[in-house]
Amino acid sequence: IIPGFGREQGATRFITAGVSDTHTFTPNVLGEFRVGFNRWELDYLQQDHANDVAGQLGLPGLSRKEIDFGFPLLNLGGVYENLGSATNLPQKGPFDTYSFATTITFVRGAQSLKVGGDYRHFESDFIFDSIARGSYTFTGRFSGNPLADLLLGYPTAALRGLGRNGDTQFAFVSKAVSGFVQDDWRLSDRLTLNLGLRYEYVVPTYEKQNRLTNFDFTAGE
Repeated sequence: IIPGFGREQGATRFITAGVSDTHTFTPNVLGEFRVGFNRWELDYLQQDHANDVAGQLGLPGLSRKEIDFGFPLLNLGGVYENLGSATNLPQKGPFDTYSFATTITFVRGAQSLKVGGDYRHFESDFIFDSIARGSYTFTGRFSGNPLADLLLGYPTAALRGLGRNGDTQFAFVSKAVSGFVQDDWRLSDRLTLNLGLRYEYVVPTYEKQNRLTNFDFTAGE
């Protein structure tokens, strides 16, 4: 591994909070209520993020955001060690999860019936600047040697990632809801029936500002 092209990790925070309440409505009816919050916040930067290499070398078409500065990735076809930072940096932002759950228990004689539900809301405000500094692959296609192709300035392939109109901020949202019913019926000292049914539905993840797209090969767009 060539020094200078690693990953700097800033403050990574984990926050977890929750409140629960158990309430006895009657001697035969018990309620449990829970609210929770969880946050995972990360801060990953390329080690050379303070160095505007694209500006110094005059490389056109790459991101001009300061957070994306650094050396482009030079892939030397596996013959030599690659040069440059990973193309999946920088990554910054929090991931939040809110949860709400309740369970109501009814007890009558030898029978205990539980009914409940759960709702979870996931949300992120995430920067992921993939290939923002560019990626150049040299395989030796032109000279027979990847390093010689690099010195000649003849890459086999070149990639760049700019996001939609240069916007690489993603606000992903996902939701999940579930409900259940459970019946525990003690028929005798030696036999208890445990019956239950649960349903879960997960809403497909979407991006708040419609900044997440896929290429449609059928339509060609």
